[in-house]
Amino acid sequence: GKEIIYNSSIFSAKTRPEAKKELDKLNADYIYLVRFEDYVELAPFSPGDLNIEEIYSNANAQIWKVKKS
Repeated sequence: GKEIIYNSSIFSAKTRPEAKKELDKLNADYIYLVRFEDYVELAPFSPGDLNIEEIYSNANAQIWKVKKS
């Protein structure tokens, strides 16, 4: 029942504060990263920098929960 937002702004951010600011603007609860054959999406900075925690991972995807401050 949640809206899915396709946005890559946190991945194109050049600095940690810029990525965190973009993530905060999205007001997202989760980040879904895809793995498919040679294509792999990765969190652009460390989980601590973005205040996220991995809650699921398999060969095809990772799901990260955004911790609310």
